Amino acid sequence: MTVRTANNSGTFKLTTPSDREVRMTRLFDAPRHLVFEAMTKPEHVRRWWGALDEGYAVTVCNIDLRPGVSSRARKASASDSRAAAAPLSTVRSPRRRSWSRVTGSGRPSRWTKRWTG
Repeated sequence: MTVRTANNSGTFKLTTPSDREVRMTRLFDAPRHLVFEAMTKPEHVRRWWGALDEGYAVTVCNIDLRPGVSSRARKASASDSRAAAAPLSTVRSPRRRSWSRVTGSGRPSRWTKRWTG
């Protein structure tokens, strides 16, 4: 797999605080409310989610921030298609969003995004 850098990629950090936790952090030069909007509004997510520079297009992007309601997204290229769907469990705009989902291996996982600053 080819790994490419992106704007501000020098601020990306990946750590493993425990054997069951992966923490990714990235600094954006923007106000928290704008970063939250870019990650929660379909018209913005369609512009950045996935490897869009490698022929992917976001074909489905339905985001509903109400707890318990599932949001869905799908990206596709000529040779591949990937989907994501998960019901949100917590939304504290613009500070926190968390959800649980079952991975391809059938194991549950919990995801939390926090915006600070």
